[in-house]
Amino acid sequence: MKKRILAAVFTLMMLLSACGEDPLKTASRAAELYGGLESFSATVLVTMDHGDYLTDYVLNHSFSQNTHVLTVSEPLSLSGLTFSANGEDLELSFDGVVFLPPSLDGTGATPVKLLPDMLKALSSGNYEGVFSLTEDDKPLISVSVWSELDGDEFMHRITLDSESLVPVCAQVFCRGKAVLTAEFTEVTLNSSSNE
Repeated sequence: MKKRILAAVFTLMMLLSACGEDPLKTASRAAELYGGLESFSATVLVTMDHGDYLTDYVLNHSFSQNTHVLTVSEPLSLSGLTFSANGEDLELSFDGVVFLPPSLDGTGATPVKLLPDMLKALSSGNYEGVFSLTEDDKPLISVSVWSELDGDEFMHRITLDSESLVPVCAQVFCRGKAVLTAEFTEVTLNSSSNE
């Protein structure tokens, strides 16, 4: 019975791999694209799992000139809250007031840390796993990549459109538990590798 299941899984993987470009070539293109990333913007629907409860956000994430800016659209009570991070420098603004917290260290797994880390992880090309899939007749590629952030290890599982390489959705795991799920819409990016 186990042999039949393994054979079926192997056959399925071979069929998925047979469709379109070799997944490893697509992954290599993704690493090159994100390694030369000059600008990025997306609307991101994020769910954070805090263990006892979930929180949902709609964020506008943009990146340019080495700065990530995340602005909350929903929930409405936080709408307009903006985080701007350039390396270790962080600026938080809300309703015209600007705060300069010392850093994000010790804040745990938050979208403000994990979404920029996801783009950095994509640029590394050190993918632990790569596989092709199709959803609604659309060819996709899923990559899994480890990153370390503030002493914690995170596994990013990111699904990209195989042709444009823009992110479609992602999950971030810490200690074997999904701490963040994200869906990306209205994605635009510019990379030096496109030129």
